[in-house]
Amino acid sequence: MKDLCLKQREEIKSLKSAILFPDVMNSQLQELLEKQGSELKQAKQVIPALQQQVSSLTGQLQSLAEDLAEVYITCTLLYNNNLLSNQANSSH
Repeated sequence: MKDLCLKQREEIKSLKSAILFPDVMNSQLQELLEKQGSELKQAKQVIPALQQQVSSLTGQLQSLAEDLAEVYITCTLLYNNNLLSNQANSSH
């Protein structure tokens, strides 16, 4: 409850400032808009690079998965072949 009251007090102060000093608020809003515009511009540059990295990493993971599947199959075949060989040797 205390936090809510403090928050409302700050909002009231902000509104009073906006009414009493509109030029100051306008310049602050202008600065905020410019900052957000700059951040948006940066995001538009960064996002495609990140998308490309994700795509590349996805391809690498797919390749690793295929390699692991190959290794698993090879190990399974070798293990089964070894079992068969041991069974054949024990039956002689």
